[in-house]
Amino acid sequence: MEVFLSNFIHIWLPKIIFTVIVFALAYLTVYITEKIIRGSVKHANTRKMKPKQFVTITHLFSDIAKITIYFFATVIVLNKFGINTSAIVASAGVLGLAVGFGAQELVKNVISGLFIIMEGMYYIGDVIEIDGTVGTCEKINLHNTYIRDFTGKVYIIPNGDIRKVVNMNRDFLRVIVKVGIGYNDDVDEAMNVMNEIIKKYADEIKGKYLGESSVQGVTELGDSAVYIRGIIKVSPDVYWGSIRELNKRVLSAFRKEGINIPYNTQTVYLTKEQ
Repeated sequence: MEVFLSNFIHIWLPKIIFTVIVFALAYLTVYITEKIIRGSVKHANTRKMKPKQFVTITHLFSDIAKITIYFFATVIVLNKFGINTSAIVASAGVLGLAVGFGAQELVKNVISGLFIIMEGMYYIGDVIEIDGTVGTCEKINLHNTYIRDFTGKVYIIPNGDIRKVVNMNRDFLRVIVKVGIGYNDDVDEAMNVMNEIIKKYADEIKGKYLGESSVQGVTELGDSAVYIRGIIKVSPDVYWGSIRELNKRVLSAFRKEGINIPYNTQTVYLTKEQ
């Protein structure tokens, strides 16, 4: 027991303390490095860089710095414990080469992720659609993209599988209001009512309205309705709310003016049993 305590105090305890100090310094270095990265990226292009772009790029560089710092900290600690890290690194290189032939999917994901981030296809916080999945980009790294949809479900999509991206947070979006009226209703009156609604709404949202609105006229002659369409150009952050509000206002105004909006009906005939 005395020998064990003596060995622990003189041999193992200094190594344990050394390990704690090394990883504490590594943690502090990571913290300082992240601060430096955020400051450098922010001041590198203050005027042109958007907040979402800033968050995405700083997350990428912070992750790379974190992995690198903790890797070197681990190597230093292993050397302290007398483990030949050069042999481990060499073995890992040979193993990595062997695994690399079977890890083409991983390599593809990493390369695709790098291009996505560097080209700025989308950033954290953007509302995007990837292969039919619509949601907010919560996280993106070199391997995966994380999307949370309206219901709260999170979709994890490998970057190498992404073929088509629709970004709904770039510059502007056009709200399309399409409504059907009866064939016996006055088309010009319906267009005038819709035009007034859109103009009034554009005045209300002010800075979010980007200078383009119109009622384009009759776009389709359906089986039971004449379809008219109006558009308004808005900033992306008010797009979804504008759709809901304009549909609501058009419905209310058409009801008030006596303009009929056809809808499918079904007639059921009941017969008495003989």
